[in-house]
Parts: sequence; C-alpha cells; structure tokens
Amino acid sequence: MGSSSLNIGVVAPAKAITIEAADKLSRLAYERYGSEVKLKFHPQCFLEHGHFAGTDEARSLAFLEYANSPEHDVIWSARGGYGCMRLHDDMFDRLNENARAKAYIGYSDFGAVLARLYKMQIGRLIHGPMPVEVNRSVGGEECVTRVLDYVTGRSKDGIEPTRSAHPRIAINLTILEHIIGTPWQPDLSGHVIMIEDVGEYEYAIDRKMFTLCS
Repeated sequence: MGSSSLNIGVVAPAKAITIEAADKLSRLAYERYGSEVKLKFHPQCFLEHGHFAGTDEARSLAFLEYANSPEHDVIWSARGGYGCMRLHDDMFDRLNENARAKAYIGYSDFGAVLARLYKMQIGRLIHGPMPVEVNRSVGGEECVTRVLDYVTGRSKDGIEPTRSAHPRIAINLTILEHIIGTPWQPDLSGHVIMIEDVGEYEYAIDRKMFTLCS
C-alpha cells in the first residue's frame, strides 16, 4: 500500500465469477480511472467446485492471502451466493496488520464476513455492490462505478444519506438470522440495523424480525 494507485484485490468467498465479467470490469475501470485504480482478480475467483468458487480451503486461503498482502488496499468480494460462512474459522485468527488496514466491500452472503470482521474490529467495512453486477442488464456499469468513485474519493453519491447518532450496520436479514449464536455474530446493542432485503415479502421480513428480536 501507499502507492499512487488504489490496488483492489478481488476474491470469491462464495460463488465464482466468469472471466468475461472480470474482463468487462477491468476494462471499465481502466477506461474511467486509468492508472488510478488497479484491479487484480485472484485465480480462485474462476474455480468451480459444485456450487462454490473452489473448495472451502481454496476460498479461505485466497481471502487470507489477499487480506494479509501489503499489495492491496481494498478487498472486493466478487459476488454473493452461498459459501462465506463455510470459510475456515482459523482464517480470521490469522489476519495480520495489513488486513486491519484494508477496506472490505460486498453485501448479500458476504455480509457474514463483514459481520465477523466488524466483531473483530478489523478493517473499514463497506456494504456495497460487487463486481458481478457489471453484467446487470440495467444500471450494471453505473452500479460498480459508484463503488469505485467512492473508494477513490471521487464521489459519495452512492452513500446512504440518512444519518444517525447511533452506530450503524447494513446487512442481509437472512444472513443476520443465520449467524445468531455463532462466532460470526457481532454485538449490535444500540445499533441501527439497515437491512438490504427490499424485495422480500413483508410477512417473510416480519417473521425474521420476530426471530431476531426475541
């Protein structure tokens, strides 16, 4: 870290991303930011092991490698899906001071990782879009550009405008429900919880909130 470029390492702790999507995002980043942003996709991003982007060990080691590396300023989760909670527990204990200095970006299933890092007070945690969304048919490029604009300091247009005097956490409600009572659960006493489940049936959200508040 400390170079003139912002170095972003991309890993896939859940499902894989395609090489085509990675290339598309890399071209977009170069066209808009030039040498200001350097994207590096870990080879693990393109592995396939059943549902996952490689085995649990492969995904755990890739995350640990990039998080602990002095080369990267930001860790960006390639996409969601399912798999983050299968990362090895001891991986988090092996995170070093380089890992503590980084920003971590993602949402959906990656919310579990953000929650665990928050519990451990590691890094600057950003709830935001992921590289795979460059392929969205509507607004995909704009979506990932808002993230890159924010981390490069160009614009804060993608930031939630509502402010609160209380600490805040943004997370997927299903993920929050699933980490209750596990080592992944942070202490959220006194927090404002911003949930991302905007397209769910209201009864489903109410059911999950009942569990969380009980």
